Amino acid sequence: NHARAVANDLTRDRRDDQPNHTDDGSSAWAEGFPHGAWRSLWKPYIAAYKNGEDAPRVETEQLVYWYRTHPKDAACSADPIGVPRGYEMLADAVFVSTMLTEPAELRVTSGGQEPVTVSVEAGIRTHNFTMGVGPQEFVVTRNGATVVGGTSDKEIEADCTVFNYNPYVGSFE
Repeated sequence: NHARAVANDLTRDRRDDQPNHTDDGSSAWAEGFPHGAWRSLWKPYIAAYKNGEDAPRVETEQLVYWYRTHPKDAACSADPIGVPRGYEMLADAVFVSTMLTEPAELRVTSGGQEPVTVSVEAGIRTHNFTMGVGPQEFVVTRNGATVVGGTSDKEIEADCTVFNYNPYVGSFE
């Protein structure tokens, strides 16, 4: 019953606002870094679980993306704590999950990197791409027509004031 209660809670419609972190010290890395788009990835899995199905069903075409907003080796000019332990194990990558009803093409342009296009099967599929400094653009096309996509509201910056390894998560429907 606990698992079902958690699943019900996760599927409720909610705004994508982040909790108010100003009083617990985490606002420096949490404020302005929404994670709500991940919920749209969970919904088909939760529905499959509730219905006793083996695999999730995609009913709405979507694209969910996430990334850190600076490379792991960025120079952060005013961080009072310094670089976190283990940062060297991170990959400078941009992650994209597609939720598609039919196969399509996914094109990702990460900052100054050359655009990369991959074929994507129907269903939920996750890919990663080399991170590039600058705007992040994601486009799904099918038969030459754009299905879903756009440019993220938050760019990847070469440098920063404080280290922030919290991912920025967004989506397009």
